[in-house]
Amino acid sequence: MDQKKTGEFLRELRKVKGITQEKAAEQFSVSCRTVSRWETGVNMPDIGIIKEIADFYEVDIRDIINGERSETASGNNDTVSEIIEYAGSESNKLAGKVTAYSVAGLIAMIDLTAFLNAGVLSGITENIAINTLSVKNLISVVIPAAMVVCAMRKEKLEETIAVVRA
Repeated sequence: MDQKKTGEFLRELRKVKGITQEKAAEQFSVSCRTVSRWETGVNMPDIGIIKEIADFYEVDIRDIINGERSETASGNNDTVSEIIEYAGSESNKLAGKVTAYSVAGLIAMIDLTAFLNAGVLSGITENIAINTLSVKNLISVVIPAAMVVCAMRKEKLEETIAVVRA
């Protein structure tokens, strides 16, 4: 796959459609900079959005990946759609692992907080000159922040899956 060729093809498709990079960015819910990076070959569109781009420009997904219209394109995107679905399922597995590790980390932090509150680690913290209060304050900030990050990742993953399935 040649990113520059794909980028030039995307630029050509956009110009044929008669829209600006700003309109394309709005259409695909990305920034103008992202569209520019696609068209210059710096970045490639995410697999979850390639189907949306192909549908919008009325081309085969393989044409976008190859960076040119193919003479034999049958319009059948079944195989590519299966690949996109597989990528979505792999993302689900990864998100599950990230969530599991995040929950385990949160539980560990909560346990540490309980130990600190119970004074179990007070001797250890004094020996290594850690202020128990500052550790508690740090934990009280880290736990909510970690929960927010988990929620945002889940929301982004759900959006990506919705785009892929559309």
